[in-house]
Amino acid sequence: MTEQHKLKEKIGSYSDFFQVQIYTFYTLCKTKSFSKAGLMLNVGQSVVSRRVSALENRLGIALTERNVRPIRLTNEGRLLYQLIEKETQVIDSYLLHVLQNGQRKIPLRIGCITALEAHVDTDIVIQLGDIASQIRFFHGTSRKLLNDFDNHEIDIFISSQPFFERANLYRRFLFSEPNIIVAPKSLKLPSRPSWQNLRLCGLPQISLTSKTSNGEFEREYFNEQHLDFVVKVEVDHLEPFFSFIENGVGWGLVTPTFMASYPEKMKNIQILPMPSPIVSRDIYVLGRNELSYQNLTDSIAKICKTSIHQSLKKLFIPHVLWSKDLFLTYGENNRKVPLFV
Repeated sequence: MTEQHKLKEKIGSYSDFFQVQIYTFYTLCKTKSFSKAGLMLNVGQSVVSRRVSALENRLGIALTERNVRPIRLTNEGRLLYQLIEKETQVIDSYLLHVLQNGQRKIPLRIGCITALEAHVDTDIVIQLGDIASQIRFFHGTSRKLLNDFDNHEIDIFISSQPFFERANLYRRFLFSEPNIIVAPKSLKLPSRPSWQNLRLCGLPQISLTSKTSNGEFEREYFNEQHLDFVVKVEVDHLEPFFSFIENGVGWGLVTPTFMASYPEKMKNIQILPMPSPIVSRDIYVLGRNELSYQNLTDSIAKICKTSIHQSLKKLFIPHVLWSKDLFLTYGENNRKVPLFV
């Protein structure tokens, strides 16, 4: 019998105290702080400590190492946390399955990277409104959304990273888009600029912070290619980013979905191919790796595919015809095919 099975049997014999103490311990594991766990549970820090101590006494094992901050779990504590995490996922999946098969409306908790929220959120609400009792959206970078997923705040999210190392994720490739250079219309640049052209153009780079998915990519790419530019302005929102560029402050590196979120800015901005080596960004829809969530993830991927196609076809492609063949999506048997035929 494994250690986890022994723990499971032990917990089962103490059903009278399971809910409060176990949930308190689980919250402590998630927050890694007695004070933060107390805030989440709406109790004092001392109450959290007493509940965890009571759980340790009843189980006869130490769950956390003493006098270590942030908290560090013992081997037994990690086993218990893994057991609770596994049971929570099973219960979540079971409840979703019951609701779906009982034709009851279900709550949906969906995450989306900031680049796509303007293109897909509304269509998801319209298409899934009939089956959802409530739809909650969370936005941020891919890693922030993964953290929300791990904390059971979302069940499905649209990400610019596939997180292939995670076995608990079901993934669907959604589409691939090229990176592009955006610069003031007044700036003289070749139709296919090089990084050297941009370095010597007389204007600094306008950068998005790592709080955005584009900022994450930009830093990783520039580090890998050993590229370094003078960054005069760094912002964490798209509207000031494009305002700086259209007003001649500098140039930047973005994706078409970012640009298409602000079509009114295009009249004062020139859009150019990314210098070599050209890198495209793959977008995925990720969900819990359980049958009920897999079906829901497939449905959301289908909605998003149509939304992205319509949005880019209307707002971006007419202005940047040379980019049309650089977009890919999924076709039959999940093979990559052109998004625009």
